[in-house]
Amino acid sequence: MSERINLGKSAPKLYQTLVSLDQLASEAVTSAGIAEGFSHLLVLRASQINQCAYCVRVHARDALASGETIDRISVLPAWRETSYFNEKEC
Repeated sequence: MSERINLGKSAPKLYQTLVSLDQLASEAVTSAGIAEGFSHLLVLRASQINQCAYCVRVHARDALASGETIDRISVLPAWRETSYFNEKEC
């Protein structure tokens, strides 16, 4: 397995751009009325699809810290088959 690249050290300008983009995305999510917990589930699902274990761990922890339940986090890969998500979230 290859070693993870520390983008902050190897490409600091690019890393700062990503941080800025993340901030803009967070502001857009808030202004759209999307709940913080659900926003963490959205990025968690993207990380699952991208198969980034580091990001899955970070976003799962963020979702838990924001009040998401372990049930919603656990069934996220099969969200269509559950009743854990409301109509707006689907």
